[in-house]
Amino acid sequence: MHLGWQAKQRPDAMAVIESGGRTVTYAELAARSRQLAAAIGLRPGDALAIRMPSGTAFLEVARAAQRSGLLYTPVNTHLLPAEVEEMTQGKLLITEEVYERLLAAPGTGEFEECEGRELPFSGGTTGRPNAVRKQLTVGPMGGPAAECVQVAQGLAHYGFGPDAAYLSTAPFHHASPLVHCIRLGATLVVMDRFDAAECLELIERHRVTHAQFARGPARRRALPGGGQAAVYLTDRVAHTIVSGGVNIHSSPPCSSAC
Repeated sequence: MHLGWQAKQRPDAMAVIESGGRTVTYAELAARSRQLAAAIGLRPGDALAIRMPSGTAFLEVARAAQRSGLLYTPVNTHLLPAEVEEMTQGKLLITEEVYERLLAAPGTGEFEECEGRELPFSGGTTGRPNAVRKQLTVGPMGGPAAECVQVAQGLAHYGFGPDAAYLSTAPFHHASPLVHCIRLGATLVVMDRFDAAECLELIERHRVTHAQFARGPARRRALPGGGQAAVYLTDRVAHTIVSGGVNIHSSPPCSSAC
């Protein structure tokens, strides 16, 4: 499965819901990503970096890179210019200004469609950006040999799919929403900044089934159907549970009180 497949099968299904209220269907996201892929004009195996606020425009660029065989690096918008340069090292850097120019450019309408791969960076124990190297298997979209497809297939066992709603509370440079959510047909609910009260309201309004949070002291709130949502507030990004959904932790376990 991949974005193009989802757009053909479920064109009017909701792909993205921004906290400000903007919504984008799978057909709209696929069309815009195709337009951008043609305008970017890079070849499979090339690399670019994305330094934009978390939201639909960022996802359009990421999906354009994914469907044209590129390695793409999400960049923290709060980094200093020297840090950005260290991460990008000559890559094409897509900012909001570049994004607007690409949309206005008369693209050729043609590009080689094949699987790309995210190339995130981590500070690790040094505090300096280091690439998390991943294998890029340039092949047909949705091809079983691609690692990104294999990862998505594994996550499908945890309920990620057309009936899922994934709340992304963290900036996209954390990469989690970029890897699997759109490919598997879920609805991605995006917060432009974290606010605990708004987060809980979005969980209830959009019946969120999966969410990305930080662990720590919890604030709970009843959800429709008798479940509860627990929001964990620290500076460590993790995954936690929206009751009735799936609890996936990527940092030390939450306390037994959770």
